[in-house]
Amino acid sequence: MLRRTLVTTTPVAPFRRLGTHNRPAIGAFEQLQEVVRARLGERHRRLLAEPAVDSAAGTVDWYTDMSGPAQRLADAPPDLRRALEAELPRLLDDLRALGANLVRAGEAGGANLLGAMLQLATTHPGPDAVYVVDGQPVLVLWGHESLDPKAPPTPFLPPAPEVSPTKPSLTWRDRLSAVAPWLRWLLVALLLLLLLLLLWLLLRGYVADIARPESGRPVPTPVAVTPTPPAAVPSAPSATTPPAPRDDDLAQAREREAALRAELDRLQRDYDAARASCPAPPRTGGILTPESLPPVPPTQPAPEIPPPPPSRPADLTPPAPTPSSPPPPSPAPPAPPPPPPPQKAECPPPRPPWESPEVVVVLDGSSSMWLPANMSQAEEEALLRRARGGDRSAAQRFAELVRSPGRKRIDDAGASIEQSLNRVPADVDIGFIAFRGCQEVVNHRFFKANERGKIMEYIKSLRPGQGTPLARAVERAGNIVGGAGPKEQAIIVIVTDGGETCGGDPCAAARRLKQAKPGVKINLVSLTENNPAACLASETGGQVVRAENVMQVPELIREMTQQPDVPPQCQPGASQ
Repeated sequence: MLRRTLVTTTPVAPFRRLGTHNRPAIGAFEQLQEVVRARLGERHRRLLAEPAVDSAAGTVDWYTDMSGPAQRLADAPPDLRRALEAELPRLLDDLRALGANLVRAGEAGGANLLGAMLQLATTHPGPDAVYVVDGQPVLVLWGHESLDPKAPPTPFLPPAPEVSPTKPSLTWRDRLSAVAPWLRWLLVALLLLLLLLLLWLLLRGYVADIARPESGRPVPTPVAVTPTPPAAVPSAPSATTPPAPRDDDLAQAREREAALRAELDRLQRDYDAARASCPAPPRTGGILTPESLPPVPPTQPAPEIPPPPPSRPADLTPPAPTPSSPPPPSPAPPAPPPPPPPQKAECPPPRPPWESPEVVVVLDGSSSMWLPANMSQAEEEALLRRARGGDRSAAQRFAELVRSPGRKRIDDAGASIEQSLNRVPADVDIGFIAFRGCQEVVNHRFFKANERGKIMEYIKSLRPGQGTPLARAVERAGNIVGGAGPKEQAIIVIVTDGGETCGGDPCAAARRLKQAKPGVKINLVSLTENNPAACLASETGGQVVRAENVMQVPELIREMTQQPDVPPQCQPGASQ
C-alpha cells in the first residue's frame, strides 16, 4: 500500500496544461524526478508535487512523499515564508538551467524532449500554487498556466539565465548516465571496434608500403663476399628517387571512418527516439502475497494433562473380633485429590497480512458539528430554516451556539472514533479523511497501530467549515481502499450529523462504489436521529450506529472479516 501525503486537489477547468510533442509536461513526472535527483539532489526533486489526474471528477490530486500537514506558503510563519520565498527562485532557476543544458546536449531525441519538459515544468499559475510540507516548498499546478487573461503574472519566474560558465556542459558520459547499462556498453563496444578498425587499416597500409620496392624505404639485399684487390674502391650506391605519396589509401581510410561515424550517429538517434517513446515502468508497492511469505508453521496443540490416577480406597473391613479385645476404630477416609489447574485458552494463529481488512474513517468537520451535543435535529432544522428565511437573530443564535463552550457534537465524534480505534486489531492500518467544506476534502493517509494517536491530533486541530460534501468524501474514500473482489474486504466508517449540502448525491455515489468494489461496506456513525445519510449503509450492506453505541463498530469489523475473538492474554503487549 502506497504511503503518500495529499497536498491539495485542484480543478482542471481554469488552467491549460503545457507540453510538447503532444505530451503534457506532467506526463513525464517520473523521468523528471530521476534526472533532477541525479543532477540537483533531493531538495530540487521534492519541489515538484506528484500529479494524479481524476478525469471523471475533472480534478488533479497533488501528492508528496514527505509526511506532515500541508499549508500554503502565504499561510506559513513569517520567518519560514521569507526564507522559502528567497529560496524558490533559485530552485526554479536551477531547474531551467538543467533543462537548457539537456536541450543543447540532446540535439535530437530523448534528452532534448526531457529538457523541454523540464523547462515547461517551471511554469505555474501563481503564488497559490506554492505549498509548504515539513519545511520544504512544494509546487502544485506546475506545467500549467491560467486561462484567465486577468490573472496576475507568475511570480518567482524571472527570465531563464544563460548557463553559468562554471557549470560544465554535458559530455557524452553525461548523456549516457540515464541510459540502460546494456545500451551504454553497446555504444562503448562500437567505439572500440571503430578504433580497432582504424588501427588495422593503418597497420595494413604501412606493412604493404614497406613490402613494395618502389616505396623508397631501404630493403636489405644479400652481398656476396669476393676477394678484391686492396686498391679497389667500391662504387658509391646510386641515389634512389623518393616514392610517390599514397593518397588513395588515405582517402579510402577517411571514407571508411566517415561511414562508421555516420552509422554510429544513426544508432544514437534511433536509440534516443525509441527511449522517448517507451512509457515509464509502473511503480509497484510493497504488497504482500501468499507466495512471497514463508510458510507459517502449524500451531502445536497444547499437551493434554492426563487425569490423576484414582486413589485406592482403604480396606474398611474390620478384623474379626476376638473375645479378648474390642474391634479397632475405622480409619479416616483419604482427602480428595486437588483439581487440575485450569488450562489457558489457546491463542488463535496470527492472521496473514494479506487477509487484514482496509479501514478508512471519514469525519464531518462542517460547522453543525460544533453545535451542542444535546441539541436535537429538529431544533437545528428550525433554526436553519429561520436563518435562511432572512431572520438575522436566528443566524446570530446559530453562530453563538457554534462558538459557545460546552460539550459539542464534534467531541462525541472524537470520543467515538477514539474508542473504536482502541479496539480495532493491531494488524489493521486505518486511513483518515476529514472534510470541512465543499472544496476541502483532505486525505491524511493510512496510519499503523502505533501511529493512531496522530488521528486524534488531527481531530483536535479541526476548525468549523462550511458545507457537507458527503458524495465527494465517499468517492475519495473509495479511491484509496481495495475491495475490488468479494473476498477482499474494505470498510469505510463515516461519522456525521447530517446529509449532503454541496449538491452531490451520496446515495448514488455509494451505489457506484459498491458496483465497482463489491467488497466495500460503509458503516455510518450518526450523531443525530433520522440521519438522511443512512442510505450510505443500506446501499453497501453496512449498518447505522448511533454515537453512544460506537463500541459496535469494532465488532462489525471483526464479523466482517471472520476474525475470531482474541483472548486477553493473546492481545499485543499482554503478559504471558
